[in-house]
Amino acid sequence: MNIIVVDDHLFATTAADTLLARLPAGTPRLGVATGGTPTRLYAELARRSAAGDIDLSGAVVVALDEYVGLGAGDPHSYSAYVHDRIAGPLRIPSANVYVPQGDNGDPEVAAAEFEDRIQALGGWMSRSPESAPTVTWPSTSPVRRPIR
Repeated sequence: MNIIVVDDHLFATTAADTLLARLPAGTPRLGVATGGTPTRLYAELARRSAAGDIDLSGAVVVALDEYVGLGAGDPHSYSAYVHDRIAGPLRIPSANVYVPQGDNGDPEVAAAEFEDRIQALGGWMSRSPESAPTVTWPSTSPVRRPIR
C-alpha cells in the first residue's frame, strides 16, 4: 500500500481548478458526494464564488444518496447538507438541486424515480454487484448505456 499525504489547501485548489476546467458550457451538472472528503473542495468553490471568480448559479446539483426515512427538511439529511454546504454557498437555486427522496416510504420506488430523474437530466446510473451505484454524465464518447 502506498499512502500519499498532501496539503489540504493545495488538494482543494487543485481539485477545484481541475473541476472548473472540465465543466461543460451551458448548464453544468455536478454529481456531489457528502461527508468529509470533499468538504475542502466545496469550501474552495464557495470562496471563488463569493469572490466573483466563478458563477455556478446555473449549475444542476445531483446528490448521490440520502438516508432512508429522512425527509428533505430534516437537518440531518443529505438534502440539508447539499443545500447548506454546496448549493447555498454556490448560489445554486433549490430548483436545480436533486436529492433522492429518503422519506418516500418505499426505498425501491424512490431509487427508481431518482434514476429516472438522472436519466432525464442526461446522465445514467450503473451498478455492479461489487460496487456502489455510479452516476455518469455524457462525455465526448458516443456510447451511452443506461442500466436499469
